[in-house]
Amino acid sequence: MENRIPDQKQSLTAEQELSRLEWRHLCETLERAQGEELARQCHDKFAYVKTYQIYGEGMDLRIAEIKKAAAQGNYQFFLDRGVPAKVLTPAFAEVLLNDWKVSVRAKKDQVAEVFNLRFHEDIRHCIETYEEEQKLNSAVPLHQRDGFLQLTGMAQPGVSSHDIDQLRLEIAEIREQLIHLHNLVHSQLKTDG
Repeated sequence: MENRIPDQKQSLTAEQELSRLEWRHLCETLERAQGEELARQCHDKFAYVKTYQIYGEGMDLRIAEIKKAAAQGNYQFFLDRGVPAKVLTPAFAEVLLNDWKVSVRAKKDQVAEVFNLRFHEDIRHCIETYEEEQKLNSAVPLHQRDGFLQLTGMAQPGVSSHDIDQLRLEIAEIREQLIHLHNLVHSQLKTDG
């Protein structure tokens, strides 16, 4: 399994750049919102830690499977999340997956920082402490998956398909606004230059 991070300086088309911007915003927004929800709603130390452990769990394996599918021309993971089919290539899929991974890492860092402030303890130390293990094993996590994975119907209980459809509509509206803005800026640069 290859763990190489794609060259972020590789040449992307204007449509890919725009799609990547939307993708990053979606990843960052969903993952940050999930981390903030945990910070707001979870005040049990062990449930907090257990939820933290779920974030990013199995991500490398999942990413390897998605890369393999993309290499075979199957981009369903990206299509389900609003990426236009016309911009997808295996190399671009790898760039998008790396952006997603960065968002999950940022969420984990955010969650760990809040834990430290709230419980005056490093979350990683809490995970490693043997005497805490029994309490962790019996704790119930607040979330079952990373926020971004919820867009395919693998949602937590209480998230309806209507909510997911509404989010997809909002993403489509944002995409249209970004395209309009991109075209406006591009035309202004041509007339000013």
